[in-house]
Amino acid sequence: MTRPNIPAFLRDDVLVVFEGPRRLLWKQRGPLQWVPYAVWPSAEDRAALLRRRAGGDPILVVIEDAPARIPILAEERSSAPAELRERMRPTGDDLYELEIPLADWLPEPLQQRAQTLAERARQVRDTSPAALLPPFLFETRSDVSDDPLKFVHRLGAGHCSHQALAALAAYAHSHIRGYSSSDDAGRQVLV
Repeated sequence: MTRPNIPAFLRDDVLVVFEGPRRLLWKQRGPLQWVPYAVWPSAEDRAALLRRRAGGDPILVVIEDAPARIPILAEERSSAPAELRERMRPTGDDLYELEIPLADWLPEPLQQRAQTLAERARQVRDTSPAALLPPFLFETRSDVSDDPLKFVHRLGAGHCSHQALAALAAYAHSHIRGYSSSDDAGRQVLV
């Protein structure tokens, strides 16, 4: 069983960051046992992300859930660090939920941009048949066009393939000012 997903990876010089359940980090405690141990990013990772933005390097934040609500089994909760256990609330027999607020690792103006896009995504979902939903909804405000950090909200359900993520990175490549190409083939990184 492969429980954890990575919260970020580098693709063609664009750092793709997942905003949602992938921010909950898990470690393996046994052949089939995974334990949540932290919410990403750490203080160091957050500082590195903000330095990357300040340096003009492109970041694409893919909003998957807003806010992320992650079900946690009682046995997983009992092995989690105290600071995580305090954030989990009971939802039923032997079940808990951990809520990760949307973009809480970003400065307030960027949190507001994420919230605005999340609200727009909710409106699109509420007014469109599921079959007509686009897979992604991009931020379109012209006043943020020079910002190297862009938001996209994932509307489609199910697995997001590497091909789809490559298409997102290609879109970022052509729409993020100051982007420079490289021969990086999509290596996975945690900043």
